[in-house]
Amino acid sequence: LALAILTKQTAVVFLVAAAIAPVVEGDWRRASGVLGGGLALLFALVVAITLLFEPNFAASIAGEGRSPWVVSEWMRTLRRLVESSPDLLLIPAIGLWLWTGRGAETGDARWAVLATVLLGSSLAMSAKYGADLNYFLSLRIPESLAIGTLWHAGRTAKGRRRSAALSAAAALAIVALVPGALC
Repeated sequence: LALAILTKQTAVVFLVAAAIAPVVEGDWRRASGVLGGGLALLFALVVAITLLFEPNFAASIAGEGRSPWVVSEWMRTLRRLVESSPDLLLIPAIGLWLWTGRGAETGDARWAVLATVLLGSSLAMSAKYGADLNYFLSLRIPESLAIGTLWHAGRTAKGRRRSAALSAAAALAIVALVPGALC
């Protein structure tokens, strides 16, 4: 996590997800420890890198907050995302369905929080002027987790309705991968 600072705001996104997950599970003490410890380590890294290697490092991180948001550019980026990599949106959504389903053996609040935070931050950060599809690359993580969860759920499905729903989700996931494979 601490080394993710090299990708600037992405480190904060993963830190927020790591702190929210224990909150969802009811463990406020662990959440505050993760957030406090993570922020302290990130702050120490930024100061050390700024003082020892790159004097403009802290300023460049702070400058990211002043990048303007341009709706027309954001819509162009989202259109390109849907055209070239719909799997980055669809498969994590399937994962959310699996991870938050009631009584499901595939339920996992931590992965649901990670997918939600990454999706929200990707959508928000990609609205900045000059942003591109790179802001959505971190969605590969919940996408991979969702594919594994879908595989497990498909192998352990009981009942026709559940099996049919999982088969439909798997077919949709496979179809969503096609545009990315062709680009």
